[in-house]
Amino acid sequence: MKLLGLAVVLALAFPGTAGTLVGPATIEVNGRPLSFTQREGYSIRRASLTDRNGRTVGRSYLICFTISKFERGCRGAYTFPRGVITVAGPVQDNGYVLAVTGGTGLYNNARGAMKVTPSGAQTRHRVFFQLIG
Repeated sequence: MKLLGLAVVLALAFPGTAGTLVGPATIEVNGRPLSFTQREGYSIRRASLTDRNGRTVGRSYLICFTISKFERGCRGAYTFPRGVITVAGPVQDNGYVLAVTGGTGLYNNARGAMKVTPSGAQTRHRVFFQLIG
């Protein structure tokens, strides 16, 4: 079962055929921050996305507006070789879930959720996309 899950992750990150993603799918990647810019009222985050073997499979871009001391409202894009997944929602420092609002290429009109959790090292995080179509 683990091999099937890994095959799904790799097929989504490195698709071999053209088209759009059809049906339910899960994508799991690791994020490593590249830059963080903070100004009064907003912040911009960029991260490198890697697979389980440490190979770079994409990048993420997230812009967040301050709502309170511990919460921000964010919109972002996760770019992969065959398309982009867009997300939006509230973000907290201890992990969060954002709505998948759409996508392009293989992820055209994607819907679902994206969960981000800290992965031990303070500068890294795990990203799980649960797509429903």
